[in-house]
Amino acid sequence: MRLYWLVFLLSFHVYNTFAQASASKDQGSSLVTMASQQGLVHYLGTLDDVNDILLSFKTDGKNCLGELTYLRSQENFQVKGILQNDELRLEEIDGEGQTSGFILATIKQNDLSGEWSNFDGTIASALSLTKVAKPSNVPTNCSDQKWVKRYQGVIKWDEVNMILHRLHTSEIQGTAFFKNQDKQYQVEGTIDTDGNMTLTFFDLGGLQIGTLMGKEKGKNVRAEYIQKSGSKNFASFEIQNELKVVCFDYADYQTSYEIVYPQTTSNSFNKWMTQYVKDWINQCRRQVKEAKKGNSLFDPSARAQHRGYVWFDMVHLDKDIISGNLYFSNTWQDQEYHKVINFDRVNGKDVELSDIIKLGKNFDPFFKQYIKQELIRHPQYVDEGFRKWVNKEDFSAFYVKKDGLAFSTPYNVIYGQAEIVIPYSKLRPFMKNNSITDNL
Repeated sequence: MRLYWLVFLLSFHVYNTFAQASASKDQGSSLVTMASQQGLVHYLGTLDDVNDILLSFKTDGKNCLGELTYLRSQENFQVKGILQNDELRLEEIDGEGQTSGFILATIKQNDLSGEWSNFDGTIASALSLTKVAKPSNVPTNCSDQKWVKRYQGVIKWDEVNMILHRLHTSEIQGTAFFKNQDKQYQVEGTIDTDGNMTLTFFDLGGLQIGTLMGKEKGKNVRAEYIQKSGSKNFASFEIQNELKVVCFDYADYQTSYEIVYPQTTSNSFNKWMTQYVKDWINQCRRQVKEAKKGNSLFDPSARAQHRGYVWFDMVHLDKDIISGNLYFSNTWQDQEYHKVINFDRVNGKDVELSDIIKLGKNFDPFFKQYIKQELIRHPQYVDEGFRKWVNKEDFSAFYVKKDGLAFSTPYNVIYGQAEIVIPYSKLRPFMKNNSITDNL
């Protein structure tokens, strides 16, 4: 996979040696002069919590001159502007002296935060940097601090299983299954570097049902769960499993990519997952190569125009099954694509609905009727636009959950992803014997 990724990166590295030399000729001379003087400051961090960048500049107290560098591709831009009352305003200038973007940021002590935008303001990215004593040209490993963990514990004497994944800095997302309630909830929250976490629980309709506040120390979590009514309950969890997260990112003048996906100790799962990612990378290579034909290396209208992302969520994880979604998104297609993950860890294969359900004339009418009646109860069904969209969907995608089989629509940019869970108790008449879900 790493070898393949190197090929992928090379395909997007649009600047040849001559182009890089001409860019540095215009920009580097000012920085050499600046570096020989006192007062050059360096800020290291990310754009959109994805691409590592270094921002170095010198200021006389008001006017600023410096350089912005993408660490992965070593693409650099001159920046100039003003710093006034901790408010930083910079113009980004490309290798041909054209304005290619802007930075508006605030400096508080050692932190610089704000926004980068392209030349006409149609594309924007969050900027988060920290002041460093010495600049580094080495990008971080974007897999660091990303993980998937399964927790088992109790909240008010109810056994609860949580699957949480951390994909961006302090952000956490996942699911929680309450055994006594026989229900699974969505979880969103944060965790800091000391393990302090705040998690909010939502039902499928998006209604908040409670908040958990606690601290992860080693493999244990001690917390307090606050219900919507305000009543407080003791909560305790232990980490049962942890998966690695594979991450690749890249950015240059025209492109920006991040690929994030889970990795297990199962070679068959890793091979299966990598194949889907590799296919997507191939599509990106072809698309960007075609789009760049005949275009100038430095064209402000093309700045950051080709962007693509792969990310995932996990809804079930145990020794037998991994399930969830793998999402693919890019700027040249209107619709996101997602691949459902249902992987049999015992037999090392993808799980089809026909492996679990006896499909046919008996199941089809039940399925259509159940989806229809549950949609009417959906909180968004009062919205006419939602009804028009969702009634056209066939809910053909499914994944295994603790409380049943979840059937979902493709992702919609307005309404997200509609999901209907059919409990195993309702599915029992249609289920095959010795199914992978028998032990859930």
